[in-house]
Amino acid sequence: MTRISVCMAIGLLCHLVSFLPAAEKPEGFGAGSRGGQGGRSIQVTTLADSGPGSLRAALAVSGPRIIGFSIAGPIKLKKPIQVRHGRVTVDGSTAPGSGVTVTNHGIWFLGDSSDIILRHLRVRATTGGANGDGLLFNGNNARILIDHCSLMWATDENLDTWGRVRDLTCQWTLIAEGQVHGDHAKGQHSMGWLCGRNNTRFTVHHCLFAHNGDRNPLLSGGTFDLVNNVIYNWKGGSNATKLTHGAKANVVGCTVIAGAESGGGGVIWLSDKTAGPRIFVAGNVTPFTRTGKENPLTAVQAGRQFPADRSLQAARPFPAPPVVSQSAGQAYELVLQKVGPRVRDADEQRIIREVRRRTGHTGRRNEVVDPRDRLGPPAAGNR
Repeated sequence: MTRISVCMAIGLLCHLVSFLPAAEKPEGFGAGSRGGQGGRSIQVTTLADSGPGSLRAALAVSGPRIIGFSIAGPIKLKKPIQVRHGRVTVDGSTAPGSGVTVTNHGIWFLGDSSDIILRHLRVRATTGGANGDGLLFNGNNARILIDHCSLMWATDENLDTWGRVRDLTCQWTLIAEGQVHGDHAKGQHSMGWLCGRNNTRFTVHHCLFAHNGDRNPLLSGGTFDLVNNVIYNWKGGSNATKLTHGAKANVVGCTVIAGAESGGGGVIWLSDKTAGPRIFVAGNVTPFTRTGKENPLTAVQAGRQFPADRSLQAARPFPAPPVVSQSAGQAYELVLQKVGPRVRDADEQRIIREVRRRTGHTGRRNEVVDPRDRLGPPAAGNR
């Protein structure tokens, strides 16, 4: 090869690399997750629910493993994938084209499954009733990283951390449109993220919660660090961020935007007004703190007390690993530019447009307009 050819080849390679997404550095409590580091490489080669080459088969393997994809398209599950072995990385960015979508049911991490990394994964748990979670952690789970994922349309929770879960980071992830008219036994039920009281040490940063009726997120029991998230259009009053069962949290540099269905009350809600430092809030842009420089407690409600008493505000942030952060306004733009998988599908693009335009509704796209469409393909005019 001539010197000119070598230079041209290098130039072409650099040009192609410039279009690849920059990997976000893991930050926060879950940054130390090993995932499948040092383990075997497994390729998903079929969109089938099960069998050789399937995602279900790859996740059933024990021992460290890194799972990639040589196919693209929907993986239509007949039942949830139950994972009982940790030390796993699932990297959806390796899939060609627009990537893979795990649909119909979700992925459950049970038992002693720890050191889990999920990247650029799209999950749409469109059925399952009260068990219709997109991602469920309901075991003894530690050191978890959820990075650039998209969790939507679940019938129960888009994300459910219900077992003994600790040291988790969820970053740059879209959590949106929990189904209103799904098959949940309670009837209307649109939920973002439910966290049980036996969990602690979570970092949630640069995530977008949009069009979930409630739990954006709901965090219980432990210590949580919420930084630079964007929350848009919950339903009813005080159904944005919730802290229950003595949870303590930093909520810093977040943008909280009421939509057409959002009611009054605090956008950060504590389940009771028990005295003592429970929350550290600073720099949030909300309907009550429009510049982020006002008294941050004017956006906080404790039980029925609104705004919350100053005794609930901690003098300094609760200890947490560092996260590179921005002002709420700067973070808002970064989140809308970068949140979600490597390649956004039409519904992810639509949600970003709706946040910017302050349009859309809670629940799955078009399900309020025509509930019969809620499990079918989108109509051409509803993108």
